[in-house]
Amino acid sequence: MRNNRWIEQRAASLAHVFMTRDPRVTVLSQDYSDTGLDLLIRVGTSPRQVDWIAGVAVTGVEQPPALEHCLKLTDRQIVALEASRHPAFLLVVDVRKELVHFSWIRRPAVESSDCTIPTCVCLEPLDNALFKAHIDQIRNYYKKLPAATSIA
Repeated sequence: MRNNRWIEQRAASLAHVFMTRDPRVTVLSQDYSDTGLDLLIRVGTSPRQVDWIAGVAVTGVEQPPALEHCLKLTDRQIVALEASRHPAFLLVVDVRKELVHFSWIRRPAVESSDCTIPTCVCLEPLDNALFKAHIDQIRNYYKKLPAATSIA
């Protein structure tokens, strides 16, 4: 039990450090955000972009994860994700080797009306450049939203 707590805490710490290497990312919350996930991040860099946010689920593992990963979301988290239009992603952190893997839970797509949350996702190894590319996708999503659109 104590080892599981250490894995969770270590994964959250490593995810926080990894994400904030990108100066456009600010971690806002670490206790179940509006998206129902572990973290809420802001990807906006100006006062007009204050609501450019994304939800992040963090899972810690002690060995490299399989490329297909089953999400362990609660009913509350699924309801919150389906009700939200904010992008959301999963970081699976190998706490021993300090490697991070990524998958979208809710893609940043303006034209998509599909709000189905997947039960299993395909993971990709994540480095700084790929993470910045994913943050660019989230920022582009918010740039494409009509100015009058309110995201709840």
